[in-house]
Amino acid sequence: ARAELARGRPDEAARIAYAVVRSRLSRSTDDASSATHWEFYRHRHDDDAVDSDGLKTVTEAYEQAAFAPHSVSSEAADDAVGVSDKIVDPESPPTDRGDD
Repeated sequence: ARAELARGRPDEAARIAYAVVRSRLSRSTDDASSATHWEFYRHRHDDDAVDSDGLKTVTEAYEQAAFAPHSVSSEAADDAVGVSDKIVDPESPPTDRGDD
């Protein structure tokens, strides 16, 4: 996802971030395949082990990337990728996003 951001492709970055998050948080094949992105969010956002704000960030970025007529902003995609990174490896320090 970070590579897609670096290439100036925020929609692809947001889609990849969502796929990673959904894969990590899926409890069953039903979670993984049949639920829409918002159904998946509603199933998981009250789980104490899930960062519900982060899940919403990723879901909103994915929705815009996948369905909106205009691209997701680079900032929103970067936020989604940051959440994805945190879910994949919660112990890792935040990635330097070049905001210096």
